[in-house]
This record gives sequence, structure tokens and C-alpha cells, in this order.
Amino acid sequence: MTESADLVEHGLRAWANSDLDALEAILDSRVTLRAVERGPWDCEDRAQVMRLLRQRQSEGLGTYAVRVERVDEHTFIVQSEKPIDPDGPEPFSVATRVTVGGGRVISMQQCRAD
Repeated sequence: MTESADLVEHGLRAWANSDLDALEAILDSRVTLRAVERGPWDCEDRAQVMRLLRQRQSEGLGTYAVRVERVDEHTFIVQSEKPIDPDGPEPFSVATRVTVGGGRVISMQQCRAD
């Protein structure tokens, strides 16, 4: 794999350990985030994604177990081992399909992992 794919994988693993700065460093300025269901967690750029993640972190969403799988140079799957927010709006395991272009994360699409 390429060095940029390795950097992206490192950033995704850091995200799972609550290192949002490492994640921010690999996000394209026009990255999109789509939640499992369309709504207020959908984001249209890096600033919105980081604002949402920092808000969620301040609400107590901390480190949680995930599996990061590199599908190919342009696609990663980040999957929680259990529900991240069992009492919240998504009380189920979530997988995020991460698409990479130009060495940066350009889109993140969440879906139910069950």
C-alpha cells in the first residue's frame, strides 16, 4: 500500500482512541460525513465534522473498541465492536465506510453494522 494510505489508517486508528487532532489532519477540507439516518449529524466539510466530533467527545463519547479494515488504497471500514451510544439515537453497532482521495479522507458514510 502507499504511504498516504498508511497515514490515513494511522489517523483512523487515532480517531478511535479519541485523538481528534490526528483525524483532522487527514480530512479533506470538503469531506462529507453521512449518518446512518439523514439528519443533524450529516456534515458538509471538515469544520462541521470536527465540530460534531468534538461536541460528541465533550458529551462523554470517549474511546471505544473498533476494527479498522483496509479494503483497498481508497476504502477503509471502521466498525465498532458494540453500540457506541447505547442510550442515544443509534443504540446499535455502526460501521463507517471511509473513502480516500489524494491522500485525504473525502467521505465517511455510516451504516448499521448488524
